[in-house]
Amino acid sequence: MASVSIIYGSTGGNTEMVAEAVQCALEDGGCKVGLMRVERYSIEELFSAIENSDLFIIAAPTYGHGEMQEDLKPFLHELKSYDLKGKKCAVIGLGEAKYDAHYHIAAVPIIEEIIKDANGEFIFRPLRISGSPVANLDRLIPLWTKGLIEEISKI
Repeated sequence: MASVSIIYGSTGGNTEMVAEAVQCALEDGGCKVGLMRVERYSIEELFSAIENSDLFIIAAPTYGHGEMQEDLKPFLHELKSYDLKGKKCAVIGLGEAKYDAHYHIAAVPIIEEIIKDANGEFIFRPLRISGSPVANLDRLIPLWTKGLIEEISKI
């Protein structure tokens, strides 16, 4: 049974909803999942979860013109100097199409760059959700999670 840590930040609740849906789908697929809302844990606890998991997922919304969720900023700042060599990861990003295309779901490339610079290894494409995630709960999220579980099984 693979262990997965999902670390997320959420202000309005949409990212939390997606993180919980991914958690349920992963558990249904046989994974042991820890769900961690970033502001409820210390940096040490978050890094311990990464170290003790087969895979970690960072889930984040994008606000305004490419702004990261406020509670995630300290964690991501620390992650920049953390050595993720050998750690498997995936990213979930949410955003609103009303912003310029350049900034739409900007959380994904921001987090990907941080993880790449820290030597982390992506095992699956990012999950990108534009607008309300409610319409994606029954189709896109389970489909993405199914593909992720297939990749996890190769670890």
